[in-house]
Amino acid sequence: MAGQFWVRVVGFLQPPPAREVLSPSGYFRGTERDAGRMPVGEIHLPPIAAAAPAQRAAGAAVVERAAEITNGDRLIYFALGPFSLYALGTVTSDPEPAPSDASKRIVSVQTDVFINSVMKTPHLGGVALPSGRDLRLLVQRYNYIWLTPEDGEALVQRVSTKAGAKD
Repeated sequence: MAGQFWVRVVGFLQPPPAREVLSPSGYFRGTERDAGRMPVGEIHLPPIAAAAPAQRAAGAAVVERAAEITNGDRLIYFALGPFSLYALGTVTSDPEPAPSDASKRIVSVQTDVFINSVMKTPHLGGVALPSGRDLRLLVQRYNYIWLTPEDGEALVQRVSTKAGAKD
């Protein structure tokens, strides 16, 4: 299922690497309800002001979620420190086993956009996705978050627009 979108969570604003080492435990493909579950109960974030609640039509098709990042997928880089989206990349190779750890996989990534100034990056707290999905809790717990095509395109557009802005 190449051509999917993933939020890639890193610690701080840094150029995307030419090769990503992927860990199976870092993926999130579940529902928002799954994301809010914690050992002490459920967590509910206040809604993002601009977000509209997701409307699901009766009998809507179920979207298949990916097993892992593969060749042709888009990565939208998110820096947890400044809580901002700052880069876009395209995966250019199929996953291969990592030589140092058989449980991890390696893919090559081409950087498409890199915003090196935190002042120009879109802050995730103000980003409303078409689905109404809220990523604020997910980015604090996972390294790779699968996005619907609509949400992925919206984030790619947001980062691309900010990269070209003359702030």
